[in-house]
Amino acid sequence: MFESLKIWQTVELGTNLTIANDFIVALRKAGVRIETWAEEMIRHPAFTVSSKKKIRLTAPTVAELGFIQRTPLEHVYRRGNELRLLLCPAEAGLKLRLQYLDQPIGETVHIAMVPIFDLDEECKGIFSLKCDAEGPVLNVTSGLPEHQLQPEDRVVFALPPV
Repeated sequence: MFESLKIWQTVELGTNLTIANDFIVALRKAGVRIETWAEEMIRHPAFTVSSKKKIRLTAPTVAELGFIQRTPLEHVYRRGNELRLLLCPAEAGLKLRLQYLDQPIGETVHIAMVPIFDLDEECKGIFSLKCDAEGPVLNVTSGLPEHQLQPEDRVVFALPPV
């Protein structure tokens, strides 16, 4: 199964955007709407920038991971781990949002990552990228282990380095 997971996108981390405000400015300049909770996650101290490196991403659907009904996020992550897929650094979701501006309307992809709390430390979430009639959006999906994903939902994992 691992061999069948194709490289979907490649993102470069640790480059010209080094602090939260850099990302927010770049996203807005690119015409991306940033939902409030997503901006709070970017500004949270747990959001960090990686050292300079490229990572390869794959984006299977929950069904392609073997689940035919609504499935808890923790099961999706566990299956990804079994397939030697890696969680993405949070920065990868923002870099991906900046380069995936031609996302089809109606599509949502979730970034497999360690969840980040909002600024009130009440809710934790993972970045999600969606596109609606108004354009690309940086959003947040619950990062709770029991949060249910649909079989058609796409989840972005990092592929192991070669």
